[in-house]
Amino acid sequence: KNITVYIESAVREKESEFASFSVFNMATIKNEVDFIVVLGGDGTLLWATSLFQGAMCVPPVISFGGGSLGFLTPFDLNEYKPVLSEFTSTGGPHWVNIRMRL
Repeated sequence: KNITVYIESAVREKESEFASFSVFNMATIKNEVDFIVVLGGDGTLLWATSLFQGAMCVPPVISFGGGSLGFLTPFDLNEYKPVLSEFTSTGGPHWVNIRMRL
C-alpha cells in the first residue's frame, strides 16, 4: 500500500528499525495527514491530537492501547495488523466516532 509513515525525530534516532520512516514537520504535516495511528495509552492519544491544535479539525485517529486504563484507546495493541489492514483496504468498512476536543 502506498502509505507514508511519519514519526518523531527522537523515536527515529533511538530505534534503527524506523530509519525508513519520515520525520514529521509540524509546519506542513497538518496538510499531509489522512489519519493518525497511536500506539500507546490515553496520554499518547491526547498528545498526538494536541499536535493539531489550531487546525480546523483533527484527522481520524486509530488508537491502540498500550497503557493501563485505555478509556480512549478502543483497540488492543496486539490487534494492530488486522485493524490497520481493514481500515486501509479499498472500499472496506470504515468507522468514525465523533468526539469533542477539550
